[in-house]
Amino acid sequence: MGNDTSSCGNLLLIPNVPGNSYLWSNGSTNNTIVADTTGTYILNMISTNGCTYNDSINVVIHPPTFIQFYRALTILFVKMRYHKL
Repeated sequence: MGNDTSSCGNLLLIPNVPGNSYLWSNGSTNNTIVADTTGTYILNMISTNGCTYNDSINVVIHPPTFIQFYRALTILFVKMRYHKL
């Protein structure tokens, strides 16, 4: 699945090898999974040629930073809008 990573939002995890059977650490049996929280995601998989693979990836999900910026713009707009000349 690659090196440990971080993201500023959800991250789609896709195995590097196509498989016939997937089992993720959260119990999902889908071929992909959405990482939406910080943590370790583990995959046990049987490939199309019958080999068993085990892999894990540590993911850090950072909270969005645009919220603070948006608030600052709103405050600026309100001050400009109600300023008397």
